[in-house]
Amino acid sequence: MCTIVPTQYIYLHPLIAGAPVGKSNPVSETNRDLNLDKFEDFVSELTTPSPPPWSSALSGLGKRLSKLPRPTSGLVKHDWVDTFRGYLLPDPGYFVRGYRETPDRVNKLLLVWLYLRSGWMARISTPNYTVEPGKDNEEPKRKTPSPQQWKDFLMKVGRGMGLDFNADSNSASASHVASSAHSSSTPRAGSFSQSHSASRGGMSRNAGSQSRHMHPPKKSKPRKKSQAEFEDEFRFSIDLQNWPMDLYWDGDIVRSKDTSLSIPLPLSTLRLIVWDLVENNWRAELLILDRCLVPRTTMTSAEQTERDNQVAGVFSGGDLIVWRMPMHDRGLGAEHWQHRAVYVEAFCELLSAWPGEEARRLAEMSAGTAVSDHLTAQNVLDMETVAYPFYCHMFFQYFGRAATIPCAMPRS
Repeated sequence: MCTIVPTQYIYLHPLIAGAPVGKSNPVSETNRDLNLDKFEDFVSELTTPSPPPWSSALSGLGKRLSKLPRPTSGLVKHDWVDTFRGYLLPDPGYFVRGYRETPDRVNKLLLVWLYLRSGWMARISTPNYTVEPGKDNEEPKRKTPSPQQWKDFLMKVGRGMGLDFNADSNSASASHVASSAHSSSTPRAGSFSQSHSASRGGMSRNAGSQSRHMHPPKKSKPRKKSQAEFEDEFRFSIDLQNWPMDLYWDGDIVRSKDTSLSIPLPLSTLRLIVWDLVENNWRAELLILDRCLVPRTTMTSAEQTERDNQVAGVFSGGDLIVWRMPMHDRGLGAEHWQHRAVYVEAFCELLSAWPGEEARRLAEMSAGTAVSDHLTAQNVLDMETVAYPFYCHMFFQYFGRAATIPCAMPRS
């Protein structure tokens, strides 16, 4: 069940509470594997579209990176580059790209996430989730889970709930050929009305490879982790004593404890759950990046709160976390520019404090739009055309992967 927590108690994973950044130096020796497909749109029944300026910003960055022999060789060196290469919440891209081939498996995994969501959101919103940097008892930095770690974790919990994933994997290969043929004939989304995701899918490839879908070398089958190992890795206790139980989404029961696990969740509910993952990952990533570019270590407590509130002001509802589904499609992922305008202004003002020529341009653009009601579609587009590529580029420079970008809220 979703629980509303006051904004002042939202910490969003204390690993980023201090989010310190020392000197920002290029890491010339680094050449990481890069999943270029995550910079592209991916058509799926589970997704709603991102505004075209967002999609263009991310795909444009991906195209530029694809032309570089070592696209990750110039990442900024800082203490948190590895810590936040993963995802604070499950990567929605995994569900998006997997739904076409194994919809039953994706449905089950999202059911598991629904069971875990309230506890996980409460866990990452507490100040004692981990020690803060700089304390005497500081532990080694814990990385946010990778998409594969999230998948393994959800499947581990799912099996404990009585879910069978074997049938899904057996049927996946049978449908792969037909699915691939359909995928190759499906055009990339070229207009905002088409369904494409804010979270990108695709095969991982080496940054210097010529093929976007190059299969990695076969590796030996990894040893299955125990429940204790998962709990230590995620710092989250897996408690199934109350299962089966009623499952809630946005205050309503979507799965009664007496309902068979073989009955899938409605597609409309799945779309809302995926949107929630996209939105919360995007909010967390913006806060993380802002704390890197505008370090809080030299700020007073009041200044830190003021800056974090400015970040929250970029989002619909003014919160760092989405606890309940919004009533209306508002924010930087909204379909209509009128519903993005005030948030675009706030976004530009936030980014104007970052380093770089784009930040200076955004400061000048923001200064000329004091009254949001007077903005026109062209005003908004002009700011988006500068702000969104700037954001996507900076996120990549600091974390070496594609940013999660916002998308429109699914229609009920």
